[in-house]
Amino acid sequence: MTLNASMRRRPGQRGFTLVEITLTTALLTALSVILLKLSIQISSMQSWAAMQSLTDAYLSRETALASRLPFEDLVSAESPWPAYPESSETEVVVGRYPGGREIRVSLVRFREPDPNNLGVSGGTGTALTNPARTEAWKARSVVSYRIAGRDYHKARTILRVR
Repeated sequence: MTLNASMRRRPGQRGFTLVEITLTTALLTALSVILLKLSIQISSMQSWAAMQSLTDAYLSRETALASRLPFEDLVSAESPWPAYPESSETEVVVGRYPGGREIRVSLVRFREPDPNNLGVSGGTGTALTNPARTEAWKARSVVSYRIAGRDYHKARTILRVR
């Protein structure tokens, strides 16, 4: 059996097919690594956007709670917002991942008196600087969380005056 002239290979072309396959495999591997990195980056941006929405919603809840809490309860010793420099730190659930796994963040609460409050109300004001004897407090809620190795903090401040 004889081979046609077109089917015969020259001696220099014998290993060329193996080189072509190796180069193609290397190129496809590099392309797949680049695409994998891009998909991971896109999913982390989606996680960031989802966490922004969830923490904003939770902080809106905190704002509503601080606004409707009776003033006497806000400034009491059992207040959910302790007087600064003390604070209350808890871990709260702000949502769930698909599949039911909880999304947890750290919540820190504290309150600060207005500097013009009278001395009995935590301030340095006097009857001259505060003749109406008003009392003002800033209730602060700070949420902290981590996405892809980066720490994020969000805060809301609610001013209460009586």
